[in-house]
Amino acid sequence: MRIVLLFLIACGGKPAPEPKKLCDSPEPGQAMTQAQCECREARVVLSTGIAVEVHCEADERELGTAKIGERDGWCCK
Repeated sequence: MRIVLLFLIACGGKPAPEPKKLCDSPEPGQAMTQAQCECREARVVLSTGIAVEVHCEADERELGTAKIGERDGWCCK
């Protein structure tokens, strides 16, 4: 009886792992939407129109191109 009770206490105290999010992918050749980028726990960095631009911060990586309305940008995480 004690073994069963100990087993139930030990197994019941561990929270279930969070389920992985399923994010939609953009169509081939298309940029991600803001929702698709944010689903990947990333952010959209919009183009400023300057010839030479830094896409993502130094500690981030570019996940792909993104678009908000008519403005182009990049999805950075």
